[in-house]
This record gives sequence, structure tokens and C-alpha cells, in this order.
Amino acid sequence: MRTKPGIPLLTGIVLLALSPLLAEAIIRRPLAAGIRSDDPTASEQRNRSAFAIILGNFRSDFSDLIFIKTERYLHSGVGFVPHLDTEAMSNTGEVKQKGAPGSQYEHDPATCTDPTHHHDKDGHDDHESTTSGKAGAAPSPSQVMEANLATPEMRETAELKPGEKRVEEEAEGVATIVPTRNKDFRGFVGDLERAVKPWHDPSTPHTHTAGTELLPWYRLATMSNPNNIRAYMIGAWWLKAMHKEKQREEAVKFLDEGIQNNPKAFQLHVMKGVILREQGKTTASLEAFLVAADLGLAQRPVNYEETTGTVASSQTWTHYMEDDLTAALNFSVLTVRNAEGLGPALRLAKQFQARRGDIPPLNALITRLQSGGGAAAALFLKP
Repeated sequence: MRTKPGIPLLTGIVLLALSPLLAEAIIRRPLAAGIRSDDPTASEQRNRSAFAIILGNFRSDFSDLIFIKTERYLHSGVGFVPHLDTEAMSNTGEVKQKGAPGSQYEHDPATCTDPTHHHDKDGHDDHESTTSGKAGAAPSPSQVMEANLATPEMRETAELKPGEKRVEEEAEGVATIVPTRNKDFRGFVGDLERAVKPWHDPSTPHTHTAGTELLPWYRLATMSNPNNIRAYMIGAWWLKAMHKEKQREEAVKFLDEGIQNNPKAFQLHVMKGVILREQGKTTASLEAFLVAADLGLAQRPVNYEETTGTVASSQTWTHYMEDDLTAALNFSVLTVRNAEGLGPALRLAKQFQARRGDIPPLNALITRLQSGGGAAAALFLKP
């Protein structure tokens, strides 16, 4: 039976007329942030939109897959056997290698770089100072944030220009997905794959390429999952790392989009404040830091265990979030100190302390401010 010629055209016209209603019906609602696809409670927090019902957790899983895929781009397309701890990434957002220690900082008092540990160095506490090149100087809050945002390879390639490469000094020994010839049972087929695909011998130093090639992937990651806070953070970081005003403006816009999709993500406000401060917009940056501090203090669990970076019976707060909250508090207080003086800064710090008195870096900062600040407090935290 032949279809009448006018029926497909009429059907198309009807669908076109109904498309606004269809778009309204499947409007995307916020994802349940921080939920793993295999979490038994995820079904209770999934999206109610038609898009999520049809695709399930595909968009959040796809977003995570994109994040992991960015590592391959930094290695000139060479695929490595998965060596990132995806279990930790899916639960806490932490980026670390399997078998790596839980903390990214050294804990020898002589070389400690953890801003939450206040060891005396050369007779005074130097944790507020960020003097460039000074032995034993502690990282600023923005430096701690950058350490949390990306793997060391990402940070090391931030200064590379498109097309440039950096050769590792030593081989890391991480196995490639395509095995070496002596471990490949496929013979000629293996030789052919190594010849036509990006590949290098794991026993030799490999190269890293410029990270600007990753920016479209972070854009795609946030499009597929608007609640991928980490993708917003790292994407903005890469834009900021280009050290151009246009890219800084784009980074702020990118973060504003992330804040709109994730209004309670205080980390995005901290990053926005850091970029605004680099632009010389002190008032706007202080507003961002204060919003971040307010949100972070409200979200921080009461029984946070600093030594382990965990909360009893909970994985809702990580040491990365603790570092970002510390950055928000420090930036807020020290920005006020530089703009209005020691008194207003101390009052603000005590207001924070009244809300949460169990944050060691904040208590240490108050002690320094109460003592007049000393030589270290005369310095402002550098980005």
C-alpha cells in the first residue's frame, strides 16, 4: 500500500508546530551531583526529565569518560593502561594514581607544604608567605587550588604553546594499551598496530603536548553533564593559564555558567574570585570569595577529620573541598585586610570562626592577625 504524497509533509508540519511544546516537556533538570552511576541510591536521585529517563546516567558517565580521555591528548594520542584511581574520582573527584598515597603533600616538618600544617620554620610560621623562590615557603591558596585541579602533567604543560611539546626527563614506566613487542602475542598484527597508532616504548621518556587542545573537551564534558563541577574548574583554569585578558573573560563566563547550573558549588565562586583578582577587580573578587566562604562553611561537615581527609560514614567532603574552603576564607580575610586594614579583616575572620571554629588554618590566621600580623602578614597572597 502506497503512502499518499501529502501525508509525510503534513506530518512534518504538525511536528514542527508542536516542537516548542516538546522542547518544554523535555527541558533538562539539574543532575544529582556527586552520585555514582552504580550507587544503589542513585535511582532515588536521578533526573525526572524525559532526557534522563531515556538515556539514564549516560550523560554523566560520558562526561567522566571525556575527563579521563583528556590525559591521552596530553600524551600525543598515546593510550596508557588506566592508572588513575577512577574509584576515588567517581566518589570524591580526587585525581591520583592507583597506589598513590592519600595526600598529595609531603609531611616531613622540614619540607611540609600542607597549608593546614603549621610547622615552625626558621623560628617563625611562614605559611602565609608566598615569596617566590624562598626555601620552605608555603603555597598560597590559589596554588593549593591549582594543585587540586589537575594532574602534574596538566600543570607542567600549561605554559606550552600550541604545537610545542615537552619531553619527560625520566620514563614513568606506565604500560601502554598497545603492549610492547615482547609482551604482544599477536605478532605481525601487533607490529602493525604499533606502526600505525600513536605509540611509544614505556621504558623511554614520553612527550606532553600543549593543554589548550583540551578546552573543547571540557566544554563537551559540561554540555553532557552540567553538574560536572570539576570540568568547569579545570576548563576555567586552562583559560586562565593562557595569561590573556580575553581568555580570562571567557573563563569568568564559563564559571558563571557553572554557577548557574550548580549554585551551591562554592569551589566555582573561589575560582571566579581568583580570576577576577588577577584582572584587578578587587571588589568583585571579594564578593565571589565571600559567597564561596558562606556556601562552604554551610556545607562543611562538623566532624571533619583533617588527618585522613574523610568524614565519618560520609564521602560528601574531601580534602580538596577543605583546601578550597580554606582558600575562600583566606582570600576573603586578606583581601579585606589589604583594602580596609587589620581591624576589619580580624572582625571578618572572627565571624567565620564563630560559624566554624574547627578549621585550623583559619584559627592560625586569626592568631597572626591578633599579634599584629608580623612580617608574614605584610605580604599578600600571590596568585
